[in-house]
Amino acid sequence: MPYRKSKEEIVDKGNYEDHAEILEQYSAEDYPYYEANKVPNFVKYQEEVGWLDEMEKYWGKDWGSQGIGRLTDVAVRYPMPHEVHPMWSDDSAYFMAPKEFPSIEEIRTNHDMMTDILKEEGVNLHWWEFDFPPEGPHGLLKRTMSNIGLVINGGAIMPRAAAPWIRGRTRHAMQCYVEMGIPILLTIHGHGIHEIGATQWLAENIWMTYLSTDGNQEAIDQITPVMRASGVEHIQVTRPPGPHESFSWRDGHCMHLDMWFAPVDIGLVLLYPGFCDYETQRWLKSQNVEIIEVSEKEQRESFPCNLIILEPGKVMINGAAKETIKNLESRGIETISVDFDYAKSYGGGIKCATSFLRRDEGPHIEELGEGPAH
Repeated sequence: MPYRKSKEEIVDKGNYEDHAEILEQYSAEDYPYYEANKVPNFVKYQEEVGWLDEMEKYWGKDWGSQGIGRLTDVAVRYPMPHEVHPMWSDDSAYFMAPKEFPSIEEIRTNHDMMTDILKEEGVNLHWWEFDFPPEGPHGLLKRTMSNIGLVINGGAIMPRAAAPWIRGRTRHAMQCYVEMGIPILLTIHGHGIHEIGATQWLAENIWMTYLSTDGNQEAIDQITPVMRASGVEHIQVTRPPGPHESFSWRDGHCMHLDMWFAPVDIGLVLLYPGFCDYETQRWLKSQNVEIIEVSEKEQRESFPCNLIILEPGKVMINGAAKETIKNLESRGIETISVDFDYAKSYGGGIKCATSFLRRDEGPHIEELGEGPAH
């Protein structure tokens, strides 16, 4: 329903008689638990009719990308010229950027390869467009890649970014979500910080998150009850390292969980252990989760964990990670390679360039003990 600034802009809907044919299609029997001449059955409305029961009819689709089930819908945003602005390279430590960017044309070529593969795999693409140039509260936004919010079963959780040069993406992305008919369940606020799109799922009801430069406890405290309401039974909080004053390749890779950890099948994950706290490794092993280790060389050059799991046992991955691909395939994982070396230099990998909107229901926590299907 369009927003109107004044009463005068509202189109006159006329009287009942003008719309009787449409309006008379409805009756009191349409409402659940209707009983004539009795007040509504509020107990049943509270206890038996949940948000998800009404979502598809009211919002148009059963949005939600919880878990690792078959990916059906993603949002993408085309790389724009501001993302290779020379300001970012002029102070590469502050902006955590490369000393030199490839051209926007080279970046777009990689992006096109990625979206072409997604289409070939039957994934629906939803293209986002932001205001140009996109601004935040402190100036130009350094990057506007699509992986901004997190769409769980029932709607989106919107982030609050850590670095000032990406704060403000939330408003742009929120407008896109709402226009698509995806309700906003929570926007991180106060002093909460969490770039929630960079988290991961181990199963339908296991969410993995992080405390780092880009995620704090205040935000996790806000997110937790929303996750519980969507069916999450276990939240695993990881604790990766972070930078102090100097900037190196590690600093751009460790802050986000999805840069060094990825599920590839039920009970099988890809992991660069150099960024993973031991308690998380111990917990994974206690859940009978098997780990495929990423080498430091490939983590530095191609961050293979930033992949897209298309369905359990099938992933899209940076083709430069040849050793990792070999290790995945030896475990029966089907891999689809994409050239992403140019695109990754402007702010992330394949997963960073997409926002997962919907997945089919996938494995649950109870199935972890059964081990990988491949």
